[in-house]
Amino acid sequence: PAAAMALVRQAYGALLRRSSAFALTVVLGAVLFERAFDQGADAIFEHLNEGVRKGPPPS
Repeated sequence: PAAAMALVRQAYGALLRRSSAFALTVVLGAVLFERAFDQGADAIFEHLNEGVRKGPPPS
């Protein structure tokens, strides 16, 4: 508990105390979340559509 509280205080001081650091943290978090979500959604889509033909329909 004490070590966790110290870690939270250190993270607050480093990432959330100044407005510029807070904004950078929010933007970086959003970019990382978007990449992870996109890769996860693509993996689920590919899994659900295994065996389905890709590409344009034959002429």
